[in-house]
Amino acid sequence: MSNLAKRLISGSLLVAVVTILVLRGPAWSIALSLALVAFLAGLELAAISGPGRPLWSRIAVALLAALSSAAVSLAFVVPAAPLAALLAIAPVSLLLGLALSARAETSVATSRAAFAAFGATYCGALLGSISLLHPMTSVALPPAGPAAETGRTWILLLVLGIVASDTFAYAFGRLLGKRKLAPRVSPGKTWAGAFGGVAGTVAAVAAFKLVALPDLLWWEIVALGVPLSVCGQLGDLAESLVKRGFGVKDSGRLIPGHGGVLDRLDALMFGAPIVLLYSLVR
Repeated sequence: MSNLAKRLISGSLLVAVVTILVLRGPAWSIALSLALVAFLAGLELAAISGPGRPLWSRIAVALLAALSSAAVSLAFVVPAAPLAALLAIAPVSLLLGLALSARAETSVATSRAAFAAFGATYCGALLGSISLLHPMTSVALPPAGPAAETGRTWILLLVLGIVASDTFAYAFGRLLGKRKLAPRVSPGKTWAGAFGGVAGTVAAVAAFKLVALPDLLWWEIVALGVPLSVCGQLGDLAESLVKRGFGVKDSGRLIPGHGGVLDRLDALMFGAPIVLLYSLVR
């Protein structure tokens, strides 16, 4: 089976699972799923940053990421949860570095401890922000954040916008791409692809307005679509920077045709805060 076929099949299955979870699953199931994904992403990031890192250390980084995701998910229900997680991340990461220093050079242990703290925010907090689009309003008094049903719509809009950005960026890049966007970080990306991704997201948001979000004003389509695509593409470049810095091509092999969890969700993680903030201030 070709890599493209694997990519299409696994991508279709992922979209189907996410759609069913968002439309039918309770808020806690979305938060729990995101915490699990943050754990897997944390494992990948720990493996990238330290090939010789012991298994217990990788698991510790993954648990920090899952903790951060869960804490952010509870922000509307338990306002102190994100702060508590933030206060725990620094000392836990430093203790992790202290434990590693017994088996590795101090400089290596320190850098890995710093990367553990970074991973908790990158893999955990950004993914946790997605669940805030569909908060646990049933137990929040008074309800905070987007209403539950509207929240489901915002999550689907986020996913659709990022998928459209990736798809159009790839198509425009292949057809028209000549000038490289960031050749030292991601040689395959072009300016034509970047503008194509923005156009694709704006078109997707416009279509979504007609089908599922009629109260979204026409000027808001551009106001939301442009930064969503731009931030998503920056997320993709940021993950490419991390991988290139550590000399790896893919973050993992969990998803056939796509690589790892981070490879598939890097753009979504950077786009999620944009949709969340927009849904709260509009």
